[in-house]
Amino acid sequence: MNWDFHRHSWWLQRTQWYTPGRLRALQERRLRHLVTHAYRQVPFYRRTLEDRGIHPADIRSLDDLPLLPVLPRRAVAEDFAALVARDAARFRPERGSTSGTSGTSLEFLRDRRTLSVGNAALWRFRAWHGIRPGARIAEVRGGIWRAPSGEPDLTSVSAYIPALNTLRLNLQAPDPRRRAAVTEALAGFRPELIRGSSVLLTYLSMYLLEHPEVAIRPRVVFAGGERLFPEQRRTIAEAFRAPVVESYGNWEYAVFAGECEEGRLHLAAEMGILEVVSSGARCPPGETGEVIVTSLWNHSLPFIRYAIGDVGLLEGIPCPCGRGLPTWRVLGGRDKDLLATPGGYIYLTTDLVATPRWRGKIDGIRFYQDARNEVLVQVVRGPAFAERDLEILYAELNEFLGGLLRISFEFVENLELTAGGKFRHIVSRIPNEK
Repeated sequence: MNWDFHRHSWWLQRTQWYTPGRLRALQERRLRHLVTHAYRQVPFYRRTLEDRGIHPADIRSLDDLPLLPVLPRRAVAEDFAALVARDAARFRPERGSTSGTSGTSLEFLRDRRTLSVGNAALWRFRAWHGIRPGARIAEVRGGIWRAPSGEPDLTSVSAYIPALNTLRLNLQAPDPRRRAAVTEALAGFRPELIRGSSVLLTYLSMYLLEHPEVAIRPRVVFAGGERLFPEQRRTIAEAFRAPVVESYGNWEYAVFAGECEEGRLHLAAEMGILEVVSSGARCPPGETGEVIVTSLWNHSLPFIRYAIGDVGLLEGIPCPCGRGLPTWRVLGGRDKDLLATPGGYIYLTTDLVATPRWRGKIDGIRFYQDARNEVLVQVVRGPAFAERDLEILYAELNEFLGGLLRISFEFVENLELTAGGKFRHIVSRIPNEK
C-alpha cells in the first residue's frame, strides 16, 4: 500500500471523531473547490451552470446544492466525453465500469486520489471490527470471470491475489455444486474476513447449515451489494458463527458506508455528500427518498448530485459510538428491488429463502416480470422440497403481494446470470416510472 493510502488512513482516523458541524465544514470546502474546477474544466458542467444562470460563487454550502441539477446515470453514458475534464490527465485517472440489471455497461474515470481516500475509508470500517491491512480476505462474487484471453471463464472457482492477500470466489449463481466447491476453497483458505453480497452470502450460508461438518470461522462477515435483512443476518451469523456487518459501496467511489460496533451504518462523509430527495426536495431525517451522491475527490470526471439508483433515509440521532459521521439506512435499489403492479410498485425483500422453514427446500429463487399484472417465480428446488411446499410458497407470496399479481412458477436447475454477469433477485422488463 502506497504513501497516499497511509496518509489518508491517518487523516480518516482523526476525522471520524470530528463533530457533525466540523465534518460539514470540511465537505463544504471541498464542494466549493470541486464546483469551481468543474465549471472551469468540464464542458458538461460549464454548459449546465450557464444554462441555469449559476456561477460557482453561488454554491457556498450544502444548502446550495439543490441549485444544481441531478445527474442521471444515463447522462454519464450519453455525455461521457463532455463530462471528462480537459485537464483529466493531471489526476492520473483509471477507467472503471459497472453494469446494471440490464447488463448495460456504464464507464467512468476515477482519480488516483479518489481511490486512495476510498480504500482508506474501507479499511477504516474494517478496523472497527479488528481487521487490519494484510489480513486474509475472501470475496464471494457472482459475476462472469474473464480468462487471460478475455473470454468468459465459467469453470474457475477461485483466484488468489497475493498483493491483497485476497481469495476471490466465483459463486456465479445459487448452484449447489458451485457452492460445494466454493465452500471447500473457503475452508482451505481460513479467511479472517469474508465479504460479499447479502443474497449470495445467504445462499452460501444455507449450504453450510445443511453441511455442519464444514467449519468456516472468520472473525467477521461484511455483507453489501443490496440491503441486508434481519433474517439474512441471522442466517449468515449462524452459518459462520461470526458477527455480520452491513456495508455500502459503489464502483464510482462516490461515498461508502460501514456499520460500527453499535450496529449503525455510518457514511464516510470525508469521501462525499449523500442527499435523500423526494419530488425534487430534500427529505428530513427519517423520511425515505432517492439517494443522490456527490464525490468530493473525483476531478477527472466529477460526480455532482449523481443519482446512483438507490433508496434510503438519513438518521438524525447521534450514534452511541461517539463518531460524528452521519448514519443512514439503505432500503434498496430503485431499479432492482421493485416489482411493478397495475397501480404502482411493491418493494420485494431478498430474504425469503433465509427463513428456517425453507432451508433444504429452496436452493434459489428469482422473480421475473415482463407485465405489470403478473410475475414468474423461478425456483431451484432443494432436496427436501415437497409438492405441498409449492402451495405454501404461493400462499405466502400472494399474501405479501396483496393479490395484485398473477403468480406462476417455473422449476429450474440453476439461476442464470444477467447479460452483465450479475445475479439478480428480480429481473423486470417494466420501465421504472417512479
